[in-house]
Amino acid sequence: MEKDLLPLITVCAEAQISDEQWASTVELVLTKSGLSESEFCDTYSRLVASEFVMGELSYAEGDLAMNRLSTLPSEPLSGFALKIYLAFDAGEYVRSGDTASTIPWLVYTMPLVIDALKSSNVSDS
Repeated sequence: MEKDLLPLITVCAEAQISDEQWASTVELVLTKSGLSESEFCDTYSRLVASEFVMGELSYAEGDLAMNRLSTLPSEPLSGFALKIYLAFDAGEYVRSGDTASTIPWLVYTMPLVIDALKSSNVSDS
């Protein structure tokens, strides 16, 4: 199932689709897969996180994908999806104490995503 979502993530990262097109596409995925919106958000976030950590998605692609996901839920993101959303959000800006050479996504996002994946794998066991 997760690999079926990769084209959807790629569309978010590479193409400028409207919120309506995004919502319509997700609705089709939900209908086809039988996932609830919450399950979809979790599965989608796990794939974004995994692909990012493996170097298959750039920070920018993952950030766009998670920002798009945050526009979807009828309820706010929660659980794993929220952790990944916040991890990507943390890489969007330089903090006042950062040096000029600081790469925010490398310093903030990557460790948060790795921790979320590790914690999730432990709790899934």
